[in-house]
Amino acid sequence: MAPDMPTPPPGDRFPVLWHFIYRIECTPAPHFKVFLNRLLALSTLLHTPGQIDGKAVRRRCNSIRKVYNKLRHLKLWGTKDNEQRAFELLEAEILTAFPEPAPGGELGRTLAIVGGGALAVTGATIVLPAIAVGGLGLLGFSAVGPVAGTIAATIQSVCYGGAVASGSAFALAQAAAMGGIVVGSAAEIVAGAFAVTAGVGLIGNALGGAEDRGEDDESPDGKDGH
Repeated sequence: MAPDMPTPPPGDRFPVLWHFIYRIECTPAPHFKVFLNRLLALSTLLHTPGQIDGKAVRRRCNSIRKVYNKLRHLKLWGTKDNEQRAFELLEAEILTAFPEPAPGGELGRTLAIVGGGALAVTGATIVLPAIAVGGLGLLGFSAVGPVAGTIAATIQSVCYGGAVASGSAFALAQAAAMGGIVVGSAAEIVAGAFAVTAGVGLIGNALGGAEDRGEDDESPDGKDGH
């Protein structure tokens, strides 16, 4: 029998969870270990400073429910009915604070991925030409021809001499540097870079919200349940 119940720490938002942990810690039964560990992990998550991931909280609650269902009757709260009510209070305490998102959440995630992809592709079509022309400039290709003393001038001298074949890689690179690639204004390039960043961010946030199935279903004695 657990000793007289002390009060939770002042300001604790989850007193039912605190009481569950306290009672199990006062009970030496080894088959409570998995249940206790998952309650402690949930408590740690709930008391972590900063924004709490509601999806991770709900996932841990589901994991705790699975272990509770396998234990059936913990004998911590007197009768089985009292215990069931206590566990329902525990779930209500947590899930009320972190409710499921609205039904449109999955649609919103899909739209975010599609919209983010469109933004990123649009931005890339503006930014990539500038990167390509900048790269050619670093090699020595300019709007008036290869710059003396650069890699481009050396390649022309060593590999082509005075006659650069039409359609060769060198000729194509020089044509691109001389205006074959249309580069937007500085403002357009900056806007394109922002679009790429925003698009990638949207996709990352949407995918980051996808449910992670990292926790294994364990039996109460800590072994895999099959």
